[in-house]
Amino acid sequence: MADSTAPFHRHHSKEYAGKVGRIGWVSVGIWALVLLALSVLRPRPFAGIWLVVVQQLLGGRALGIATALSLEIPKPFIILHCTLMDMLLIMVLYPLLVSGVRHGSRFRLLGKMIEGARKGARRYKKRLQRFGPAGLVVFVFAPVWGTGPMAGTVVGSLAEWSAWSTLSAVALGDLGAVTCWTFFFSYVQHFAGSYGRWLPVFLLVILLVAFLLSRVWRARSRKKGEPKPHPEPDSLHP
Repeated sequence: MADSTAPFHRHHSKEYAGKVGRIGWVSVGIWALVLLALSVLRPRPFAGIWLVVVQQLLGGRALGIATALSLEIPKPFIILHCTLMDMLLIMVLYPLLVSGVRHGSRFRLLGKMIEGARKGARRYKKRLQRFGPAGLVVFVFAPVWGTGPMAGTVVGSLAEWSAWSTLSAVALGDLGAVTCWTFFFSYVQHFAGSYGRWLPVFLLVILLVAFLLSRVWRARSRKKGEPKPHPEPDSLHP
């Protein structure tokens, strides 16, 4: 059983991972130019595309999709953009995802994100190894906390599958998830009528805030429950 600190598989070596990361950065630059051109040449409906980018980075693919639908961006473009956003983020972070949190710990928030993804990946690794990349597609597709593109990429690296197999499975699962979220939120908007255009966004923001507050409350509860350290005898009698 491969450990997260074991030497890299040849498809997850530092050099190979670095190459994937560089391709990711170049692709980010190209896609940013495409979005800039669309927002200038076709301000309606693409003027708000940068809000979609920010929302997806902060709240995940579901929030990005809901925001894009509220801005009346065409569904085919939403599916393309949100899937591509997820995959570009994965490619940029790929060197850190496959090497472990110790290499990303210089950025505290990023280090926590990667550590969380690795914890979730270790939990599902044994089950997914039996099904191979096909199981990884389902894992990334599933709307369950702790799954998704980032955790799926880490699972692939821990299972020592090739980068090509891992990223292909992650992309396919993410494409399926983005497509389902897009049509689901479109149905919610249609059901809510004209007054519910931003309803999916509001619901997701409420859920996200509730989740963050629960995490903060649990962290404080754990700190309160920790025993206070007793002073050393020498410090009481100088």
